Amino acid sequence: PMIRSKINELELARLRVATDPDAALGVALDAERIATPGLMPFALNALGWVALARGERTAAAQWAGRAVASARGVQAFDVLAEALELTAGSTDDPALARRALTEALSIWRDGGAGPAASRVEVLMGWLEPADGTDRSRARDAARRLQRLGIRQVHGRPVTEGSGRRRVAVS
Repeated sequence: PMIRSKINELELARLRVATDPDAALGVALDAERIATPGLMPFALNALGWVALARGERTAAAQWAGRAVASARGVQAFDVLAEALELTAGSTDDPALARRALTEALSIWRDGGAGPAASRVEVLMGWLEPADGTDRSRARDAARRLQRLGIRQVHGRPVTEGSGRRRVAVS
């Protein structure tokens, strides 16, 4: 019960970051300070998402790396997939982002988490080197999410970036 309560607090911290980033950071730091090995991946993940929402990409990337390692260590695959999404969102390296999202997609699919897999397909379609197939899959995934009532992925409209390729015209 206490672990579930702490996990719920961490989820609330991720939601609160938009309205009270300092409080969200405090909750996440507190959780990391007292976390057991089984809770640590949740705390590190929350710290990363809070840092990313605060615009601290470098810190978010560092928390993501720790969250990935911690989640692998305790075989918390759902948290691992979220940490991989965080990795993709906090890096400027498109190849690293693609590798992280590919692994996250595999985890969500293997676990039967359809909406989460669709979310990752949308994210993959948003990557700069996305090809026509990636964008087509992203559009299909966006439609699936919309049918479920999900309108945003990581704070962005699911349809953002899923349209035609942008080409610079001189």
